[in-house]
Amino acid sequence: MSAAERKRRSRERQQATGIKAFQMQVEGLHLQAVELTAARTNVSAGAALRMILEPALDRYTGLMHRCLRMIENGATDEEIAQFMDTHWMPELPPIPEKNGQ
Repeated sequence: MSAAERKRRSRERQQATGIKAFQMQVEGLHLQAVELTAARTNVSAGAALRMILEPALDRYTGLMHRCLRMIENGATDEEIAQFMDTHWMPELPPIPEKNGQ
């Protein structure tokens, strides 16, 4: 079996299980973050990108499901907007000062 045939079969298996592959370009600080994560965890850049993106997608999906549940329970647009404002992007903790500076 040729490499092209193996790749085609692999894509067919992924489609059958509901998996879809995406291509994306990563540059600048995002690329640095991916490469740093890859180096620190001793994995490939692709695996590091997955480690970064999957929790973010899980959070987004959870928030969207919660909003749908709020709509089903009669929440107003304002209540949903307030929920999103509060939970979408939590504030980062402050950067600690260096040795009392």
